[in-house]
Amino acid sequence: MEPGLSHRNPRVAETARLHRVDERRNRGLTLLEGPHLVEEAVAASEAVVEVYALAEDRAAAAWASRAGAELVLVGEEALKRLSSTQTPQSPVAVLEIPTRGLDASRSVLVAWRISDPGNLGTMIRTAAAFGLDVAVTAGSADPWSPKVLRSGMGGHFQTAVVEVDELDALEAVQVATVMSGGVSPRQLPPGRLAILIGSEAHGLPDEVVVKAGVKVTIPMSGPTESLNAAAAATILAYEASLR
Repeated sequence: MEPGLSHRNPRVAETARLHRVDERRNRGLTLLEGPHLVEEAVAASEAVVEVYALAEDRAAAAWASRAGAELVLVGEEALKRLSSTQTPQSPVAVLEIPTRGLDASRSVLVAWRISDPGNLGTMIRTAAAFGLDVAVTAGSADPWSPKVLRSGMGGHFQTAVVEVDELDALEAVQVATVMSGGVSPRQLPPGRLAILIGSEAHGLPDEVVVKAGVKVTIPMSGPTESLNAAAAATILAYEASLR
């Protein structure tokens, strides 16, 4: 008999429901999949509350002990149920979603209706790398979904990630990325910026661009018409960090 809880165990089933956005929001919890994310969360002293692991996963036991979390042994089928990948790695942990606020001294990378989890996760990782916080608007992927967390590769634990309804609440100079007619990224103004990155399909709406204090265009010498959201965010975050 396989050691650990089976995929039919009620506790495993309840935890697996955290793949649903409404469950995450209602319970204030999410899932961390794989050793890298769990190790990053523990190293950052995040509130890891449960660690589901295969019996042979000794590292998971050490991380659970360090975090003061409960170690729950599961079988391979249960681990698959807890994970969103086809070939899951032990462990999968339950994390209390952090509630950090934005730092008034840092610029903000704003994800405007970024629906692709990979792009959003990459933007969060990029912001953390270059010293920016992240604001996510309605219509974007859930920033605390397991897929976004995997793409972020620990960036969620190194910067603030918040959801916002009103851009004016950011109290920063709004910088709209536009296809043409904007200033060069090297001409970003001093002070606290809110760098707006538009959706993959439609970019920023006209009303958002009009209200922005600065419009910026990334110059491209090649025939490519545009960059994807994550690539544009990386360039602008880097330029913002140089000011």
